[in-house]
This record gives sequence, C-alpha cells and structure tokens, in this order.
Amino acid sequence: MAAQPQKERANMATKFTERMAMEEVIALFEALEGADVAVSVELRDFAVARLAKLDEKNEKRKTSEKAVAKAEADATLAGAILAVLGAKAMASGEVATTLKAKGIDINSNKVASLADKLADEGKVVKTKGRKNGREANFWTLAGAESEAEAEG
Repeated sequence: MAAQPQKERANMATKFTERMAMEEVIALFEALEGADVAVSVELRDFAVARLAKLDEKNEKRKTSEKAVAKAEADATLAGAILAVLGAKAMASGEVATTLKAKGIDINSNKVASLADKLADEGKVVKTKGRKNGREANFWTLAGAESEAEAEG
C-alpha cells in the first residue's frame, strides 16, 4: 500500500473496500511499469475487470426501482419544503412542524438533509444561528432574503 501522510489517512473512511484494493493493485502496476520486476499481468487484468463489475453493479443500484422511488419521494418532499420557506429564516424543526401540520410526515433530520441539497442547488440559503441556546441551521428561500431587505 502506498504510504499516506497520517493526517490524510485519519480523514479516510476506516473501512477498506474492495474498490480501494483493486485501485491499489492497478496503482502498483502503474508504478512498477518499466521496472525490472516480475509481476503478474493476470492480477492487473483481474483488478481492471473487477472494477468494471463494481461500476456496473453501482449503476444498477442507482437505477433500481427502490432508488428511483426514493428519489421521487425526496423530490416531492423538497418541493414541499420550498413551498413552506419564505423570507423568514426557519430552523429544520420549524419546517418539519409546519409540514406535519399540513399532513406531510417528515422529521427535522430529513428536512435538514433535503434543505442541504437544496442549498447546494442554490434554491435555499443556509445560515447558522442560535435557537434555544444551541447552534442551529436556518433556511431561507433563495432570493427571498433580498426581497425582504428591499421591503424593509
């Protein structure tokens, strides 16, 4: 295994996956290319084939019925979150409570997860603040905060 700085290794996942092993094998072959060392070409070919199978398996997992259904459900919930948010910053718990009042079953962790994705897409703005003495994330509809400032 190639030597990695301690700090970099600490940030890596503790689980050593098959993908990581196959990538290490290929990296070793690339590093030894041209060197006067006898290496098994079959091992390299196996690693390349195994990575291709892993990629195929992961692609099937992404397009499975379960994954598609979850993505559709998340899109519906994200739309509901967008409908609730406005110029007033709301914490995840407040959004969840408002949605529950409308008959949508969702918890604050799911709201935070979906709102983070919406923030990455630029649809909502995430700010940090304090609520009940604890640090919390607050969500505002993108563009709504500038409209509120213009009115005020």
